[in-house]
Amino acid sequence: MSTDALEERLRLRLRLILSWKTRAADILNRLPDASPEEFPPNLDPSSRKGYILAQQEQAQEALDNFRHILRERATRFADLARVSARRRERLFQKIAEENLDPARANQEARRMLHRIEVYHSCAELCGTLAEADLIEDAGGPVKLRLCRYEAELKRFGSLNTLLDALEQRACPNETPTSEENRNPPPDPKIVPARRSSRLSDSLPVLLRRLRPRVKKNVRKTEQHASARRAWLKNNLGNLLILGGVSAVLMGLGGLFWFHYLSPASLQIEISSAPGAGFRLYCANQSIRPVHITFQNTPNETRLADVWVRLTPSSGADITGRWHPLDQDGPGPLWTIPPLGSAVWDFIPDTATAPLRGSRLEVLTRSGRIIFSAAIP
Repeated sequence: MSTDALEERLRLRLRLILSWKTRAADILNRLPDASPEEFPPNLDPSSRKGYILAQQEQAQEALDNFRHILRERATRFADLARVSARRRERLFQKIAEENLDPARANQEARRMLHRIEVYHSCAELCGTLAEADLIEDAGGPVKLRLCRYEAELKRFGSLNTLLDALEQRACPNETPTSEENRNPPPDPKIVPARRSSRLSDSLPVLLRRLRPRVKKNVRKTEQHASARRAWLKNNLGNLLILGGVSAVLMGLGGLFWFHYLSPASLQIEISSAPGAGFRLYCANQSIRPVHITFQNTPNETRLADVWVRLTPSSGADITGRWHPLDQDGPGPLWTIPPLGSAVWDFIPDTATAPLRGSRLEVLTRSGRIIFSAAIP
């Protein structure tokens, strides 16, 4: 994962914590009007206030822990920058003592200067996020149901692991890129001079001279082949383990793409709504926005990641309109933010629309069905 992606995950983690805290306070202020979807399914209505207070305490504890760890890492990054600066100053002393080549010292000084700048940038990032108190300072709220914030935060894993990866990615090992550095020309002082053959030597004399060289080269080839076979035999277990680890990492990478980047990571629920229609709930579990539309037209389907269609049980078509409850804009193309959710109500044109027995299907842009359920 790149350094920019790691920084974005840090900001997203802070957005989740601040949104969790703000959401709990907002629902507590309007508890009588709070939606039942904000709470766990089996929670007793009389226990909702205690549940919200517990959520507030957990969010504050997560925020305090986040700030404490980031402040410690900001201090560590600043210390690493100071150590690198002192090492860079010693290079000039080594040049004066003739213990280091000036060209090599210049290259090392540039590399250390880049490392110092990156460490300062990481220290500033950790300090800024540790002092952020408003959601707008972190990048905006993450809209989720109150009961989902804790689970979403746990999916991010350990904060220290994320910061360790940021420290390792901050200054990757630099390798020479020029063709001259990869293949340096040989020093003419150490190139052995070719021995000129004497034309006066007879053929038997030449053969006698070449015979030891041929035997020596054959023995060297056999020794090298034997050494390779022995090395392969001794390290076969390690090679098999390395191959297995590579396969597991590739599988985990595929699972990460499918769960965090694929449009198929939508969590879709359908329930009855007041009146003659029904309600559609979509939760985006990926870290990228998902575009959804309710019209099967070439223009809209080309721009959307997923689209919704209604399949009637009889030959009659189902006509009506989709009314968004928490989305802005007239549609028909809406965007579900990363780790966000959206709710729509379908209102049929007539109360006698053939909804019972019909099905709702959600398809990807390629036409693959990722959700299908009967309309309640």
